[in-house]
Amino acid sequence: MKNIKVKDESYDLISENSSKIKSLLTQSFKLKQSLSHLQNNKSIISIEQVNDHYLAGSNKDLNQQKQIQGNYYYIQEEFDQNHVHFKIKKSNQVINLHKTTFQNGEGVDESHKIKKKLESIRISRDQEGCPCCVAGLDFDEFAAAMKTMLNNNHNQLASSQWVDFTSKQHWSIFFGISLPFALIGLTAAIRNIAGSWYNRKKINMVIKDIKEIIINIKREEAKQTVSVHKKQYNKLIKQLIAFQKTLTYSRFDSEFNFLIPGLVNGAASSMVLATSVWQQTFALPIIAVYSLGQVGRNIYDFIRVSNRSVFLKKKDKEASILNKKDRIQIGIQTVNQIGTSKRRFFIINTGNFFIFTIGAMMTFISSSFYAIRSDAINLPLGLFLLGYGALSTGIANNIWPNKFKPRNGDLGVSRLQLDQAKCLEEIGLRRELKKELKKVHGKIIQLSRIKRISCKILTALPFCNKLGQYLLHKHNQTRFRKIRKRLGEYRPVILNKLLNKKGITSECLIDLYKQWQICEKLGFDQDILNLLINDTKHSYSIDRNDHQCNDHRHCYGNSNDKKKLKHQSCCGFHKKNEFIQKIECMDIFNKLPNGTYKLKAISKIKPSIQKKLAEKIDFYLYFDLIEKLRYEERGLDDFYWKLEDL
Repeated sequence: MKNIKVKDESYDLISENSSKIKSLLTQSFKLKQSLSHLQNNKSIISIEQVNDHYLAGSNKDLNQQKQIQGNYYYIQEEFDQNHVHFKIKKSNQVINLHKTTFQNGEGVDESHKIKKKLESIRISRDQEGCPCCVAGLDFDEFAAAMKTMLNNNHNQLASSQWVDFTSKQHWSIFFGISLPFALIGLTAAIRNIAGSWYNRKKINMVIKDIKEIIINIKREEAKQTVSVHKKQYNKLIKQLIAFQKTLTYSRFDSEFNFLIPGLVNGAASSMVLATSVWQQTFALPIIAVYSLGQVGRNIYDFIRVSNRSVFLKKKDKEASILNKKDRIQIGIQTVNQIGTSKRRFFIINTGNFFIFTIGAMMTFISSSFYAIRSDAINLPLGLFLLGYGALSTGIANNIWPNKFKPRNGDLGVSRLQLDQAKCLEEIGLRRELKKELKKVHGKIIQLSRIKRISCKILTALPFCNKLGQYLLHKHNQTRFRKIRKRLGEYRPVILNKLLNKKGITSECLIDLYKQWQICEKLGFDQDILNLLINDTKHSYSIDRNDHQCNDHRHCYGNSNDKKKLKHQSCCGFHKKNEFIQKIECMDIFNKLPNGTYKLKAISKIKPSIQKKLAEKIDFYLYFDLIEKLRYEERGLDDFYWKLEDL
C-alpha cells in the first residue's frame, strides 16, 4: 500500500454537498495514480482506503462517511538499552513532508524516503544528560570527598602506609563512612560510564541518519529550477541542520559524562575504597582533576548561552483566551528566563567547583607536610574549602543539570514544522499550560517532600535504582487515590482552561465523551491511552465478566506476575504479541485491515474501562503532563537558538 496522504481540506468539505466531495476525492485519486511508481511501502494511515470507500459508494449517506473520521493509531517499538517497549502512537503525528515540501513529482519519492527515515529516529527522555542524575540522585563528588574530610588527624592524613588491621577505629570509620560513600560514588560512576557510552552510540546513529538525509535533500535541491521549491528545500535543510547541531551538543555532553563524572570520579571512589588496606590521600588529586574538568565545562556552557536573549516588547494585558501573538510574547519571555537561569547557574557552579578544586589540592599538599611540619595551618582551611565545595556542588548538581540537559526526543510537534516564530509560540503555549496545571496542583495535591526525597536517595544506592523508582511511582498512585474524586470534579474546569490557552473557546464538558474530545484537541490522547493500557496490564480489580476474552492471563497476569511486579519498576510491554493481545482484549479499538487501530466511540467502551479512562486523564494531567511540558519547552528552546544561529 502506498504511503500517500491527502490534504486535510478533504475532511473540511465533508459537511458540504456530496458533489464537491466526489470532485475533491477524484482529484486525490488521480494524484494517487500519478504516484503509482512508489512500490513496497507500507501505509501508516490508510487514507487511500477512505478515498476508495467514498469513490465506490458516493451515494452513501454523509453521516456514514463522517464515521470514518477520527484518530488512528499504530504500534511503535521504543528501544531502552537492553530491551524494547511497545506503545501506541497517533498516526496523524507522523511527519508529512508532502504538505510542506517536494510539491513536484520528482521529489515525492525522495520525500517518502526522508519521511520514513525521520520516523525511525527516536530518542527517549532518559537517553540524554548525566545518566546518574537521570536515574536518581547523584552523590559522586560528595561521596569521594567525605572520607578525607572526616579523617582529619595527622596520622590518617600522613603519607601512604598500610593500615593497622587491628585498629577498631579504622574499621569503624571504613565501614561507617568510607565504604558506603565509596559504593555510592562507584555506583554513580558505573551508571555514567555505561549510560553515557550507550547514549553516545545512539546519538551517533541519529546524527549519521540526519547527515544522510541532508545530503539527499541537497542533491534534490540542486535539481530544482523554481525559486519557490528552492526556498522549501532550503528551509528543510535549515531545520535538519539545527537538529543536527542540538544532537552534536548532546554527543559532547555524553562524552564529557563518560570521561569526567564516569572514569575520573570512579577512580576517586576506587581510591577511597582502597583505604580499607592502604592509607593514602590519592583520591584528593583525582577529585581536583574531576572538579577542574567541571570548571572547564561550566565556563564553556556559560559562553555558549551568554548571548541568548530576545528583545521583549511591553507585555500586553494577558487575556483568558490566548491568540498567536500572546503565545509568541510569552515564548520570548520564557526563552529569556531560561537563558538567565542557565547563565546564573553556570557562573555559580564554576565558582563552587573552583573552590572544590582549591580545597582538594590544599588538603592533599598540607597532609603531605604533616609528617615534616606540625604547623601546617593550611590543612583546616583546605578541609573547609573541600567540604564547602562538596556540599554546594552536590546540591546544585542534583537540581539544575537535569533541567538544562539536552532534549532531542519528541517535542510534541515535528521539527520540520518549526521556524523561529513557531518555536516561540509552542514554547509560550507549554509555559501557559504548565502554569495552569501548577495552580491546581498546588491547591489540591498535597506535597510530600520527605517521602519523595527518601525515594530519590534510595535510587542513588547500589542495586536500588529500580526499587526507588518503583516506590516513587507507588507513592504517586497513593497520593492520586486520595484526591481522585476532587480531581474528577475539577476536570472540566482545567480542560477548558487548557483549551483557552490554545486559543479555543470553552465548551460544555458535562460527560466523558466531550472531555475526551478536548484531550484529542490538546494532543493528550496518545499518552493517556498508553497509561490506560499499561495500567490494566497490572490491574487485578477489573471485573473479568466484563471481558470478551478467552485467555485472561495476558490481561490480568498471574501470581508470579504479582511477585515480579513488587521488584520491577519498568512498566510497559516488552513483547509485541502480548501488547496486541492486551489492546484487543480491552476492546477499545477497531482494528483496520492495514494494521492500524481506530478508537471506538466512548459510549461503546465498557463502563469499567470508561471509569479507568477518566482516572487516567486526571493522573496524566497532574502527575505526568507537567514534566512532559517542561521537557518539550526546554527542547524547543534549544532548537530555537540553533535556528537563530543559522
